[in-house]
Amino acid sequence: MRTRRVNPAFGVRVRGERPPVPCPECGRTMEDARLYELRGRAGELLLTLRSVPCHVCPDDRHPRVASSNDFRSKVLESLLRGTFPASRVRRLGRRVCFECGKRFREGPAVEGGIEDTVRVDGAAMTVSMVAPVIECPRCGRRQVQMTKPVAERVGAALDGALAKGRFAR
Repeated sequence: MRTRRVNPAFGVRVRGERPPVPCPECGRTMEDARLYELRGRAGELLLTLRSVPCHVCPDDRHPRVASSNDFRSKVLESLLRGTFPASRVRRLGRRVCFECGKRFREGPAVEGGIEDTVRVDGAAMTVSMVAPVIECPRCGRRQVQMTKPVAERVGAALDGALAKGRFAR
C-alpha cells in the first residue's frame, strides 16, 4: 500500500517517488535516462561505464545531471570497496581475495580486463576495467589488484569518464 505525505517543498506526492529535477540552465523538468557508454583513461588503466543513470533536459544542448549529488563518490566506493571484484586490504596491510578472503602473497599482476555489474542509486550499470589482474590461489577468482596507485588511477579515470559525459558540476 502506498502512502501519501505532504511536504511544503514538493506538495503532495507518493512515498518512494523522487521529486522532479529542474534543469540547471532553463529550469524545465528533466527526464530520467541512461547513457550508453562513458570511457575514462588514467595511465594504462581504462575504465568503461555502461548504462549510466542520469537526468537529461528536453533541450539536448544543456548539460546532464547525475542521478544523485554524490554519484561520483558512490561509484568510486563500489569500485574500491563495494561489489566490484578487486582485492581488499585488511588489518596490518594484508591483501585478501574479494570472494573468499584468502590472503595473497604480493606477486606479479598481469594486465587484463574485468567486467561486472555495480548498483548505484538503485540502478544497475556495467563497469569494465582494464587494469592489473591477479587470480586467487584458493577460489580462482580473477580480480583487480587494488594497490594505492591503481586506486588513484581509478579515481582519475572516473573523473575523465564523467567529464566526457557532459555532466553539470
